[in-house]
Amino acid sequence: MSWSGGFEDFNTIQQSVPSKKQSNYGTGTGTYSRNTMSDIYQAPTNRVTAATGGQGVKVAISDLQPVMPNAVVVGVVLTKESPHSFPNKKNPGTDRHCISLTIRDSETDFINCTCWGSEEYVKHLAQTLCIGDTVEITNPQVASKPQDRSDERFRPSTPSGYQLNISERHSTIELYGGSDLSYFTQLSHIPTRASNDYYTLLDVINNGQNLHQEYINLLFGIRSVGKAKDITTKTGKKLKRCEVKILDETCKSFPLIFWDHVLSDLAQSWTPQEHVIFAADCRVTFDDYRKAMIATATSKTIFTINPDTPEAYNLYQYVQGLDFSEEDFGDTSANQAVIDLSAITSVYNVEGVKQLQTQMVSNPSSDTSDGICGIIFGYLSTFDIDSEISSVVLTRCKKCWYKVDSRAKTCSNVNCSAGSVDDLFNEAISADLSQSLDILVNITDCTGTLGNVRFSGAPLEKCIGLTIDEFLCLQDQQKTELKWKFLLEKCKIYFKIMPRMNEKSHTSIKVLSCQLADPNEMAIYAEI
Repeated sequence: MSWSGGFEDFNTIQQSVPSKKQSNYGTGTGTYSRNTMSDIYQAPTNRVTAATGGQGVKVAISDLQPVMPNAVVVGVVLTKESPHSFPNKKNPGTDRHCISLTIRDSETDFINCTCWGSEEYVKHLAQTLCIGDTVEITNPQVASKPQDRSDERFRPSTPSGYQLNISERHSTIELYGGSDLSYFTQLSHIPTRASNDYYTLLDVINNGQNLHQEYINLLFGIRSVGKAKDITTKTGKKLKRCEVKILDETCKSFPLIFWDHVLSDLAQSWTPQEHVIFAADCRVTFDDYRKAMIATATSKTIFTINPDTPEAYNLYQYVQGLDFSEEDFGDTSANQAVIDLSAITSVYNVEGVKQLQTQMVSNPSSDTSDGICGIIFGYLSTFDIDSEISSVVLTRCKKCWYKVDSRAKTCSNVNCSAGSVDDLFNEAISADLSQSLDILVNITDCTGTLGNVRFSGAPLEKCIGLTIDEFLCLQDQQKTELKWKFLLEKCKIYFKIMPRMNEKSHTSIKVLSCQLADPNEMAIYAEI
C-alpha cells in the first residue's frame, strides 16, 4: 500500500518492529586510526536505483521528491531523540506518539525523520535503534520543510529541503544489512560541518557573554564523564542529567551538560583520553551560578565520535600525552575554573580526608566528579622547596603543554611544532616555555599524614611570597631559610580532592592555599 499523503495515515495500529541489535556506535578501542573515505570505502554505485527485495526503489537523500511511492532510503543514524507524546486532537482522550531521527547517506546529505505510531511501536523503536546504526526506511512520506525552517528550532539543521514521516501503518524502518554497510558505518566518522569550522574552548571563554545562547561547533577530547542522574522537574517531567568535562589544546577543563536520556546514555560510552568528539550546533551559555561559560547538548546537536579529520587526529595525540594527575598546567589563562576560597567552609582532619578519598573511589558520582574542597589545620611535615631545581620547577612547552626536561632539553612530544628541542631554550624564543613551581608535600595532624599532596603554581607562589622568577634568583641558603618558615609550623590549608581520570582507583589532592594559622582559630578546630 503506497503512501496516500493523508495525515490520518498516522492513526496507530499494531505492527511488527525491528529486532534488537547491538549498536556499532562508540566502540572506543583505544586506538585512533585516521583514513579518508576514499582510502577505505567506495560509495555504493547502485544506491540510487537498485531494487530492494522487490518492494521498492532505493533513493538517495539528495534525489528525494515529495511524491515517491515505495521509495527506500538507507542511512546511518546521526541523532535520536527520546520518545514524545502529546494529546490527539482528532481523538480526545488519546495521545499520539513519535520519535525523531536524523539519518545520512553521503558526506553532504542528511535528513530529519519522524516515526509515528502506537506507544508500544515507538517505545520499541527507541529501544532498538541506536545512534550509529544503519537503517532502511521503506515508503516514507517525503514532506517539504516549512519555508521559515521553523521545524529546525529544536532539530538538527540539515541541507535537505525535505523531511521524512514514517507511519507505523504504511512505512517500515528496520536495520540494514546490505553489502555496503561498511560505507555507511564510515559516514558516522565524518563531521557534518567543515573539519576546521569550530571554536576552541578558550575562544568560548574569552568571548564570554557575547556567545550567550549561541549554537556553535566544538572539537574536544574527554577529561571525565560524570555519573548520569535521574531528575524529576517541578512539572513532573523526568530527565536524565550528565556532566562531562571536556578539553582541548587551549583549555584543560570545560563543562558540557546533557539533559536527555538518549544523549546522557551516549555520553556514558565515552572514555576519557580515548574519544575525540566533533559537536555541531552545541549551545553555549553563561551560567550565573558558576559565573562562567558552559556548553549544553540539545536536540539540535550532532556528535561525531573520533572524526576522520586531521584536526581530530592531532587533538587525539595531544590528549593522549596529558597527565591528569597534575592538575596545575601552569597556564591560568587556559583554566577557566577559579575557586572561591571564601565558599569553602568544611573543616576536616587527615583521617576525614582519607575517608573522603575512599568514598570517592568506591562510590563515584557526578556530585564528586568536580572534586571535593575543604580545610585542614595541620603541619607541613615535608616541604622540600630547597631541592634541586629540576625537582621544584616544572617546565612545559607552550605549543603543546607537554613536559620539557630542562636537563636533557627534550620535549616529550615528538610531534611538537615549536621547532627543535634545543631551540626551546634559546633566549630568543624563551616565550615558548612555561615554568611553574611544583612540589609534593606531606600534611600531618594528630590523626595521621597525607602524603604526596601537590602544591604548585600560584598557590605556592602566594604562600612563599615570591614569583617563579624571583624564586629562581635565590641562593641555596635562602631557599633553606624559606623552607623552615613553613616546615612543621601550624598552617591553615585549603585543599581539593580530585579523581584521577586515567586511574579510576586513585585520587589526587592539591593545595589551593596555605598560610600560617591563627592560633586562636586553630584551637577551635583542634578537637576535629
